[in-house]
Amino acid sequence: MPRPSAKRNAIAIVGAATLLGKELKMVLEDRNFPGLDIDLFDEDSEAIGVLAEAAGEATFVRGLDEEDFHGMGIVFLASSGARAATSAESAVASGAAVIDLNPRGPLLADSLIRIPNIEKSFPERAFTPSVATANGGAHLSPMVRVPSAPVTIAITLSTALAKLAPSRIAITFFPPVSERGQPGIDELETQTTRLLALQPIVQPLFDAQVAFNLNSRFGAESKHNLGKTRDEAAFEISRYLGGQAITPAVQFIQAPVFYGYAFSAFADFGLATDGAAIAAALREAGIKIENAAAAAPTNISVADDSAIHMAAPASDTISPTAMWLWGAVDHFRMAAVSAVRVAESILAQ
Repeated sequence: MPRPSAKRNAIAIVGAATLLGKELKMVLEDRNFPGLDIDLFDEDSEAIGVLAEAAGEATFVRGLDEEDFHGMGIVFLASSGARAATSAESAVASGAAVIDLNPRGPLLADSLIRIPNIEKSFPERAFTPSVATANGGAHLSPMVRVPSAPVTIAITLSTALAKLAPSRIAITFFPPVSERGQPGIDELETQTTRLLALQPIVQPLFDAQVAFNLNSRFGAESKHNLGKTRDEAAFEISRYLGGQAITPAVQFIQAPVFYGYAFSAFADFGLATDGAAIAAALREAGIKIENAAAAAPTNISVADDSAIHMAAPASDTISPTAMWLWGAVDHFRMAAVSAVRVAESILAQ
C-alpha cells in the first residue's frame, strides 16, 4: 500500500535526461500543469547529479530509487532503459497515476492505451481508466500507455478511414535516429562528418551506415532491431483496434534524419473514392491536411507541433480505387503533449 506523503501533488519524470523526457518537462511547464512540482529521475549514470531546471527552480537529476515514487501524484515513464519495467511496476504499486510513454512497447502488458485525439473525435473509442482510492490518494490500475508516434499514426489513420471501409492499408515509416536517443544523433552526425571528409565511419550503435543511406535492418552487432520494432508496433496497433477497424500493415525504414517521423501510406478502398472525402475523414481525427497546392509536410516543417500533418490524398495512377497518403509528425512533441493531456484528464476525474 502506498504511504501517505506531503508530496501527493508532485510529478516524477523517469528518463528525465532522455530527449523525450526533456520534451515532456518542457510541455509540462508550457501548459502550466496544476500543482507543478517536478522530480527528475534517470538511470543513466552520466545524467545523475546533473544540475537541471524544473518549473523555474534549480534541481538535480536523481538516480532511480523506487522508494521515491511513494507519495507521487503522477509518474511519467519516458525511459526504455534496463530498469524501465521495474520502475513501472514500482510506480504502479506506489499508488501514483502512472503514464508510460517510452518509445518501445508497453512496459506492462495490461496497460490501457490512450490517444487523446482519438478519444476527442471518436468518443466511442475512449477508455476510462478505473480509479481507486488508497490512503486518501487516487491511483490508476493498470498503467496508462501513450503509444509511440508510428502506433498513434497507424491507429489514427485506421480509425479515421473506417467509415470509408478500406480493404487494406499499408504504412511505411521513416524513423529518425533520435528514436535511439542522443547516441543515435551523435552517430549520424559523426558518420556525416567523416564521410564528407572521406574518412572511415564509426558505427557502434547501428553497426551500419545511416548517413546518406536508408536501411531496412541494422548490422548484426547492433543492439537495436527494426524487425522487432515493427513487430512491437504491429502488436500494439492490433491490440488497440481490436478488430473494430482494419489493422494496417507496417514497415520501418531507417532514415538519415535527426528528428521527426515521416510516413507513406497506401489505402485501397475497393471502389473509386473521392480524395476530398478521405481528407475530410482525416481532418475529423485531428489530422492537419495541406491543400493540394501547398508544399507537402516534412519532418522539418512539423517541428514543435503535436499534430499529425499530411499532404492532400493522391490517387494511384494504376488503381482508381487506391490512394497514396504522405505525412510527418514531431514524434517527441506529439508524445509529450498526449501524455500531459492524459494527465490533465486524470486530474479532472
